[in-house]
Amino acid sequence: MRIIFFDFITVFFIMAAGAFMLSGCSYKKKPEPEPVISVEEEYPGPAIEDDDSDFVPGDPELWDKERLTVAAEAIVNDAGPDIVPDEEEKDGDGHRLSGSQGEAGEMEAELSEEDHTEEEQPVQGCGIVWLGDSLTQGSLGDMDDNLSNAPYERLAKLCEDRGNVVEGFGYYAYVTSDIFWRYCEYYENGEPKDPEKVYVLWVGSNDFALASDPLSAVAEVEAQIDSFVGDRLKKYIVLSHLPRTETIPGDTYKHINAALKEKYKSRFLDITSCAPFPEGFQGDGVHLTQQSYDKVAEAVYYKLMEMGYI
Repeated sequence: MRIIFFDFITVFFIMAAGAFMLSGCSYKKKPEPEPVISVEEEYPGPAIEDDDSDFVPGDPELWDKERLTVAAEAIVNDAGPDIVPDEEEKDGDGHRLSGSQGEAGEMEAELSEEDHTEEEQPVQGCGIVWLGDSLTQGSLGDMDDNLSNAPYERLAKLCEDRGNVVEGFGYYAYVTSDIFWRYCEYYENGEPKDPEKVYVLWVGSNDFALASDPLSAVAEVEAQIDSFVGDRLKKYIVLSHLPRTETIPGDTYKHINAALKEKYKSRFLDITSCAPFPEGFQGDGVHLTQQSYDKVAEAVYYKLMEMGYI
């Protein structure tokens, strides 16, 4: 009886197990789903301000497809995304402007261009003082000083673009010592001997003409020049003596100029070619034609540039 009961229970469980298997059920435990890491948790995304939308930085559901793609690629490459504007602003050559906005790119480009562009520096002008006798006045030999056409006026026009202020002081029939005395005594524009100024000295013509021996007057003229410039004045030039009736015999004017050149070296300017005798002179054989005066002024201008004074 016990054996029969055991067999019945055994058969029951076998049949129940078979029925359960036939019903498609399984005792296999359902695996727990792996935790999903959202794009927001992996990379919160850039903070983008948009007044026309409800976009919240880091919310992947509100990102458009393009930005999700860029973010996903950035995650794979372990780098932050570079959000590209919908419309890049480019310069005239088709290059993308640097910066997040075109305006900032243009500003950076302008600054870069300024860094590599040499700024134009204004020319620093200096004062020029031209001292002499009636030749400095531009006299045409008729007692008219001709100041409006004097050589220093011509020099002033040549120096206009350089900012140089030119002053001229010519004293009719004066010898060298009187020229310097008169200038220093009556100069009204500050210090008569200003080391910051440039001096053009066209003196000695009357000294040579009045001396019984023109060559003997050279030493005195040089002494007067040296006394005037002293140790303070460094920027000056000495113009040569032009031939005149008293210094033409025996080429005396050439010997005078040789002595002046030996004394003043690079500061000496030979202007004899500017006024060839006699065609470059007035009928008196002393004063120049207007064309000669203009040439003298031009020679002085280039000499001052050569010396680095202007």
